[in-house]
Amino acid sequence: MHLHKATPSYFKYWGKAQQHLSSNGAGYHLLPFHCLDVAAVGCELLAPHKSLTKDLANFLDITPLQLQNMFAFTLSLHDLGKFASAFQKLYQNKASGLISANARKEYNGHDFRHDRMGLFFWGKIKMDVLPKLLKIDHLSKREQGPILDALMVLMECTLGHHGKPVKSDEITLIKDFTEPHNVESTLIFTVDLFELFHPEFPIDKFKSKKWRRRLEQVSWQLAGIAVLADWIGSDNVHFQYRSEPMPLVEYWQCAQNVAEVALAATDLNKAPTVRPFLSIKDYYGFEPTPLQQWAETVEMDNTPQLFILEDITGAGKTEAALALTHRLMEAGAADGFYFGLPTMATSNAMFSRVANHYQKMLSGEDGKQPSIVLAHGAREMNDLFREAVLSSSLTDTAYDSTDTTGTAQCNQWLADSRKKALLAPVGVGTIDQALMAVLPRRHQSLRLLGLNRKVLIFDEVHAADEFMFELLESLLAMHLHQGGCAILLTA
Repeated sequence: MHLHKATPSYFKYWGKAQQHLSSNGAGYHLLPFHCLDVAAVGCELLAPHKSLTKDLANFLDITPLQLQNMFAFTLSLHDLGKFASAFQKLYQNKASGLISANARKEYNGHDFRHDRMGLFFWGKIKMDVLPKLLKIDHLSKREQGPILDALMVLMECTLGHHGKPVKSDEITLIKDFTEPHNVESTLIFTVDLFELFHPEFPIDKFKSKKWRRRLEQVSWQLAGIAVLADWIGSDNVHFQYRSEPMPLVEYWQCAQNVAEVALAATDLNKAPTVRPFLSIKDYYGFEPTPLQQWAETVEMDNTPQLFILEDITGAGKTEAALALTHRLMEAGAADGFYFGLPTMATSNAMFSRVANHYQKMLSGEDGKQPSIVLAHGAREMNDLFREAVLSSSLTDTAYDSTDTTGTAQCNQWLADSRKKALLAPVGVGTIDQALMAVLPRRHQSLRLLGLNRKVLIFDEVHAADEFMFELLESLLAMHLHQGGCAILLTA
């Protein structure tokens, strides 16, 4: 397809490449197209009707649509660093129309990876085109400062799409990895993206340091979405390589359609449906204990809540916790849950119990059960979990709406790494998998995103040592700020 005007220079840059030809014959995927792929996935993840989008937008005092559009624009700039000639030199295709890269320095993926090089180009954009695009060029540099600082919070979320913040020191050294025409292409690309998205930035709010602090508070969730969007948007099974330029507005429509299909393949596109809560006797066939009876009847709503269940062994704390969780989800306080236990052995035992019961709590679309994931270091040795992964590719169909299949299921995409485990609607595993959400580890933001709108259930908390209690306290505080609920079980 031919463009209506001279082909913009940013179409001379590749974003994804492979040694062997893909199914459609393209050995590389143009950089602007990959950027839009990821932005399209981000748009789906932050769709205005989703609870997470509404919660974040409400906290920021903007509309869900405004948040979606604003973040999609910044997400489309997540791979700015790939415009550097040093990166472009990693794939040479003389038969293509790609640039001839002649940077002074060779690409350094250890110290100056492309996510870090993106900061260099962002600095140029911030100085040369952003004030005009944001219509703040009439303001003094001092007045522009807070606005650009707030926008930088969003850019740090998207530039950090490889799972950790981007180091901002020694950015001036990145110049040697680039050429002047790289900068020119990023500027043109940014202007065209602005024209495509028409992002509505709340400039009055951007001026406020108080509002920027609120944006920083939710930056963890936004950073997690950026990581997730980049993972899914990089899947060339769905987003097939295209090396022929076409207008951004046309490709954007294609990318949005593919993003919907790609997300559906991950089991992340829609929250599961909560089945009506019945009773302990209906589910387990025995009369409830006093603790379980309390769990069936205690008042609750959709606000953040903490329950501490303390009783003797055999009092039915597990069933009581699942009843509370079911009722919390029915009240709209959560869309799923994570059951954390102190050891892998106890996690395995609990996985068997929850796998048999969660289908009475949640249902998916088209007769499919929502995914349940086992999250610990030796989960591949668990036969039931392996069967759950296999069954997700060949789903049993429910006989009718009241008769669920007996097969626990886990979507293969969610099961292929422990990094994705907490994203599943239902998770069972060791407590440490959840605690890593508050430790300075790579993909910490993704774990926090996975715990969003989940009920956290932690068993045998009396066995925790002082260090674990410190981490647990931090996690519960963070979960409270996310609007989450928690249930602690102790003897």
